[in-house]
Order: sequence, then C-alpha cells, then structure tokens
Amino acid sequence: MNYAEFLDIMLTALGVILTALAIIIAIVGIVGYKEIKNAAVDAAFDAAVGEVNKFLGMSQPIEGDLFIGAQEATMEVTRNDDDAAKR
Repeated sequence: MNYAEFLDIMLTALGVILTALAIIIAIVGIVGYKEIKNAAVDAAFDAAVGEVNKFLGMSQPIEGDLFIGAQEATMEVTRNDDDAAKR
C-alpha cells in the first residue's frame, strides 16, 4: 500500500465520521427543539392559569354574596396534554 491509497482510506474514514457526527447533532437538535417547545407551552399555560386565577380573585360582588368568581373554588383549570403535544 502506498501513500496515495492510505490517504484515500483516511479521507473516506474522515467523511464517514463527519457524516455520523452530523446525524447525531441533527437528532439532538430535533429532540432539543421539542423539549423547548413543550417547555414554552407549559410556561404559557401556567401564565394563563395565573392570570385567570388573578382575575377571579379580583371579582366584584354582584348581588349580596354572589361574586363573578363564585365558582372559583370548584373550578379546576386543566389542559389536555395530548392536544398540546400535537400542536
């Protein structure tokens, strides 16, 4: 084996290694993007729930003991994780 053949083999191996590295970086990037997206959805949901709770806490009386936010104690704010994951 002469120097030219050895160099061909080394350059081919380098190409394969760089291709594998690029694929790994792409996979990590896709997974990271999904995690960031899910974190943003969760943060937006938490902020919305906080705003709703703040609004219900500021409710004004209408008639006697009736309040706009009278159902606050029984109302539970939830979200469907399956629907949020599809977006």
